[in-house]
Amino acid sequence: MTDLKIPKISNAEFLVNFEMALQWMQSLGIDISKGRLAEYKNAARSWVALLNREQEQLADSDMHANVTSMAFEVPAFVDIYAAFKEEKPANLSGLIAKLRKAVAGPSQLASETSTSTGPRNFLFEAVTAAKVHNPSMNVTAILNAPSDTGFKMLGKNFWIECKRLSAEGQVLPNISKACKQLQRTLEMHPQTGQRGIIALDISKLVTPPPPKYILEVAVESEIGPYTNHIVDNYIRDHAYVWQQKFLNQDSRIIGALLRLSCIATTKDRRAYIYVQQWGINPRNNATLDDQRLMKEMVNKLNPQRELRLAKSLY
Repeated sequence: MTDLKIPKISNAEFLVNFEMALQWMQSLGIDISKGRLAEYKNAARSWVALLNREQEQLADSDMHANVTSMAFEVPAFVDIYAAFKEEKPANLSGLIAKLRKAVAGPSQLASETSTSTGPRNFLFEAVTAAKVHNPSMNVTAILNAPSDTGFKMLGKNFWIECKRLSAEGQVLPNISKACKQLQRTLEMHPQTGQRGIIALDISKLVTPPPPKYILEVAVESEIGPYTNHIVDNYIRDHAYVWQQKFLNQDSRIIGALLRLSCIATTKDRRAYIYVQQWGINPRNNATLDDQRLMKEMVNKLNPQRELRLAKSLY
């Protein structure tokens, strides 16, 4: 994968983007006046107010937990806004339903428990829909999919079941559940041109959530390779779980889509850098046509080269 420079925006630009996303969500009938979005808005405004202070002062302040949580969560909402802001609200009913649920939950990811994962699970579904929505390349999200989400590409429907993983013991049960859900969806759509994909968010498995943990590297150029390495290592160590499960599944389930997100900083520049990596791990015994489809997914969904094809390494 060719590394690109990380795009940079100022704190003020970050706040503007967030507030535009909030206005858009409000126009869709989503209550943004309370809950974690309201807390993130206050944290973002306070962050901008500290423009002339050193980041070390922020790290030592009472605001640290709120600001790091905000910096980790807000980009997902901004990505969703950017992907769907031009769509007519009448076409977004499925997405709106997810966002109404996604804005709840504890404001700090580190405070999430097994009983409060629902909101961020719906956010993962929504941000996955945003990732697979690229009309300029003739790829469009299916926002009222019978699965968690899906997309249309090359005349085919791709159904996606999304699972956020918080503990190693959850990997196999969640993959098994996703495969069963995809099997039901594929049986409901027996016509040709149907495919299934499981989407796994591995962020909490490989990087403890901020504010307890922020990935620190020496210089910015190390962030891309290092986070790529995290995803590659996870696939190397765990791909056998879903690949073995795939062996007894419908052949139209063609692979796994993995997501990693984290907050990084560098020793030479104490700024927060939001990192998101996506990787596709194709089914080992996928047909040549399905292998080509997965490569085409990478080409069409990857305008900024953050999505890549990853082979099983075990």
